[in-house]
Amino acid sequence: MSLRPRKRVIQTRSPILIVCEGDFELSYFNALKSLKFARERLSVSVELTHGGKHVKVLETVEKLSKNRSFDEIWCVFDAEGDAERTLLTATLKRCRQKKFQVALSNPCFDAWVLAHLGAWPTDRITTEKCKQMLRKQCNCEPDVCNNAWVQEKICGGTEFKKLPSALESARHFSPDEWEKILENNPSTSVGSLGGKLTGGKA
Repeated sequence: MSLRPRKRVIQTRSPILIVCEGDFELSYFNALKSLKFARERLSVSVELTHGGKHVKVLETVEKLSKNRSFDEIWCVFDAEGDAERTLLTATLKRCRQKKFQVALSNPCFDAWVLAHLGAWPTDRITTEKCKQMLRKQCNCEPDVCNNAWVQEKICGGTEFKKLPSALESARHFSPDEWEKILENNPSTSVGSLGGKLTGGKA
């Protein structure tokens, strides 16, 4: 029997970068990265653009990825209105060329949040209507900048118990099917990123 001390196995965590347009997304993904599965297996950096808009997300990702290597890079976008469509499509094509993953919601991230609350819209909806529905579901103005509030009220606590129902109820496409998301209001690919961070399947 060998008396040599056993070598300690060091498990490396996969580095992932997520860049968002808004405070709600920032709080949501900060909540997800606090989960045990994410902490043990992933090194997640969540960044918020200053000034928002799709192009700014892409610029931020390109800047941050120059100085650090990531196994996966995610850009979180809202489809918003048709007036933004040409610029958004060009940005999404650029993401595809760069092999950046896309978490896209049509019309907005709030629709994906509504799915956690069992209120995924069944008909075409505007961003403003999504926000109105969310206020009604929460019975208050959502505290979108408060990570703990988002985790408890939207996600279902530290175990993210509401994510499976969101994945089941939302009209979901894979990240590389963003053309389909742009054609289908409401729809999303955020569940793929949520599943990645929680160990679930989108």
